[in-house]
Amino acid sequence: MNACRCVLMVLLASPLAIAASRATSAQLSAVTSSLDIPYKVALDSDLQRLDVFAPSGAKNLPVLLFVHGGGWAVSDRRDYREWARTFAKDGVVAVVPSFRLWPNANASDEANDVADAVAWTHRNIALFGGRGDHLVIVGHSSGAHLAALVALDHSYVAKRSVDDRYLSGAVVVSGVYDVRAYGNASDAESLFGKSAEDRRRLSPLAFASSSSPAFEIICGDREDTATCDRGRALDATLKSAAVSSDFFIEANADHMGAIWKAADLTDRLHQRIVDFVLHHER
Repeated sequence: MNACRCVLMVLLASPLAIAASRATSAQLSAVTSSLDIPYKVALDSDLQRLDVFAPSGAKNLPVLLFVHGGGWAVSDRRDYREWARTFAKDGVVAVVPSFRLWPNANASDEANDVADAVAWTHRNIALFGGRGDHLVIVGHSSGAHLAALVALDHSYVAKRSVDDRYLSGAVVVSGVYDVRAYGNASDAESLFGKSAEDRRRLSPLAFASSSSPAFEIICGDREDTATCDRGRALDATLKSAAVSSDFFIEANADHMGAIWKAADLTDRLHQRIVDFVLHHER
């Protein structure tokens, strides 16, 4: 079995049910949901839509934009609506886009869709009580790859006339940050291209610089060693570029558990992400 196929099998896991929060209803903000909003004027796919979840009466709140995982090939924003509502209950505006998926799109197409969602959010989120100049991008698994790429390769937002300073930080969970090692298998070429330059352009590690936003890099202690090693490599590369970066291993978490634990308001991972969103702006 080729290397890319192995990665796809790991990342294609379906979302698990979210454990019920142990917080009482009195502790939670009411949430307003705005669903299925197109983030492009002319859609190439009905997947180019997003959902917004905001505390009722929100005004000038930080924004979390979540990029879902699924091996670049499956899943959808609708799988993460309850996940996003949990963060809105805790005082941030949460945005969750869908995007085109492989094999009907490649990783570059997906990253461009995510960048379009970022640009839409920057320009429109004030209508929902969020700050377009305080946006943290969060991604899991293959979504962590896309989130890191858009955060580190400034050309994605620059092409959309968005100042990269408005992307305040990134939280990436259990991701892939360098696709140059996947070889020439057909699925790898379909996703990432054939040439060394194609692979470099889709490798977040290649774009770390002193102007990169702050990063929080997370993996679960029950994941395969390679996943955490990829996180450590990104952390080291960012720090070598004088970027604020923190690498954190979540206890008792496998690949999917690492992101679903964040949906529990009482879990330290949830609060760690919320604190990062609240306190990182440029």
